[in-house]
Amino acid sequence: MKSMGFIGSGRAAKIILGGLKHTRKLDFAVTVSDPSQDAINALIREIPGVRSAGDDNKASAGCDYVFISLHPPVFIDELKKVSGAVKDDAIIISLAPRIKIETIKEVTGAKNIIRMLPNSPSIIGKGYNPVVFSKDFDPSRRKEAVSLLEKLGDLAEVKEESLEIYAVITAMGPTYFLFQWKEMLDLAIEFGLSEKDAMEGVSKMLSGTLSLFSDTGIDFAVKNDLVPVRPFSDEEDNIKNIFKTRLSMTFNKLRS
Repeated sequence: MKSMGFIGSGRAAKIILGGLKHTRKLDFAVTVSDPSQDAINALIREIPGVRSAGDDNKASAGCDYVFISLHPPVFIDELKKVSGAVKDDAIIISLAPRIKIETIKEVTGAKNIIRMLPNSPSIIGKGYNPVVFSKDFDPSRRKEAVSLLEKLGDLAEVKEESLEIYAVITAMGPTYFLFQWKEMLDLAIEFGLSEKDAMEGVSKMLSGTLSLFSDTGIDFAVKNDLVPVRPFSDEEDNIKNIFKTRLSMTFNKLRS
């Protein structure tokens, strides 16, 4: 059985392990390290069988697959501490923005390096996950890695210089809408629908709307004018300005 290590037991580890569990592909010996034992314990409650290494990141770094889920300010310092534990043929998967593949290669000496930005639907195998592979990635190991990561959803190979854009648009994207959809669901129930009917109505409406949105044969202005009543029409410019201001700030911070 191959091994899988996570340096950091937060949201990214939860998404990836949860997605592999959901798709019944979590056939690895999993080790997780984190300064917070409480965080590790919370993950183990959701993913039984995960082994805690406490704050010993070298235990996670010595696995066949090494997922690094650290914030950029501490990423390099922590990676330097464990670089000697990384196997020559390990597959390193960085889940952090900003830190380049070449930097990871310089610190670890590894050649099989992936940068990936998973989004939350990956926890049910429905994610959209942009990835970048190191140039000298072993071809046979690359096929193996793709086969694994595709279990989490769509795997989109992109340019490394585009990853911060994807971080803002796809990795964070679900948070821009989920709370609104939940409010619609709650209002539907408040107005008189059963929870089952409300969920079905909202979910199918969203599914159809996404299909309409992605149909390039219809102009956006036409799509937006198909419904005569638009309760938010007076606020659309304000909402768009919030999007532009907040997301531009977030993007510029990632790029700085």
